[in-house]
Amino acid sequence: MTLKDVGSGKKLVYTLVDVREADASSGKISTSSPVGQALLDRAVGDEVTIVVPRGTLHYVIQRIGS
Repeated sequence: MTLKDVGSGKKLVYTLVDVREADASSGKISTSSPVGQALLDRAVGDEVTIVVPRGTLHYVIQRIGS
């Protein structure tokens, strides 16, 4: 999944995985994490706002799949 950070314009690439496979440093985030939960069942073009311990994230989904 490719996301664009609304604030910075930076592109991020994440793969949603099971909690046992999660490794944030390699872009693999758990479907049970706050970010993973917010990205489930979304479509290209959706804007997502996610509240995390470090603040609020604002993304636009640009691509789903590899």
